[in-house]
Amino acid sequence: MTIAKHVYPGYIGASNTPFDISLEITRPTNTDTYAAQDLLNGTATTLPYFDFGVANANRKIIINYASIMTPNYAASLKPTLHFKLYGVNSPIASCADNAAFNPTYTALKNRLAGFIDADAIPVPVGSGAYCLAWTKEQKIATLDANGRLYLAAIFTNAYVPLNAETFYARITGFLQ
Repeated sequence: MTIAKHVYPGYIGASNTPFDISLEITRPTNTDTYAAQDLLNGTATTLPYFDFGVANANRKIIINYASIMTPNYAASLKPTLHFKLYGVNSPIASCADNAAFNPTYTALKNRLAGFIDADAIPVPVGSGAYCLAWTKEQKIATLDANGRLYLAAIFTNAYVPLNAETFYARITGFLQ
């Protein structure tokens, strides 16, 4: 299991500072089939998160672009994903890979930091690489007290993954 976070130097700091931040999610070493509404994750204890490295409670960000991609995909069926952003950890009891994402209203209340309505049509971006979801709509989200924004990447179709397949999520915008 790998969750790597990358903040590009010089982008985080003062108000309205541009950022370009990404994270890497390496799923478990199995090929268990995902169903629609199953969660993509590399760990069972927390949702993957973008770490902005700022400790200001309720700091706002403006997201200009968000995407998730994989350099490989199982040839039988391309995955499609939808993602939601949270200012706190998981709104569901289990955030393990392949868990059904079915939060209750009570669990979601005051937790949803942003919602990315992303195009869910896989688009080739290189030799064997596919962008699985993206948006260019401007969104506002709120970071948690540790400067984190949690990502729930949810499959919208059935998908047989590759063993230990890696996915990359990226957001760009402005830190307020």
